[in-house]
Amino acid sequence: MVSSSPLEHGWRRAAWTREMLVETIAEKTGIRIHVATMSVALRKIGARRGRPKPTMESTWSKRRKEEAIAGDRGVG
Repeated sequence: MVSSSPLEHGWRRAAWTREMLVETIAEKTGIRIHVATMSVALRKIGARRGRPKPTMESTWSKRRKEEAIAGDRGVG
């Protein structure tokens, strides 16, 4: 459930809250858990709070990256 988007489950937010997860799981399974129990479960699976860290592949060639790291060429 955590790997899917709340939008796929009818929510109007793009990121899950613990409360939304509890409600969605209750609707899908008929089992209701406490929000604190959800926190423990999320901690156990390694879910983290906050926005995902942005990632982007470099457009530099391998040689240019190595030179920049080595300090042979200024960045920019």
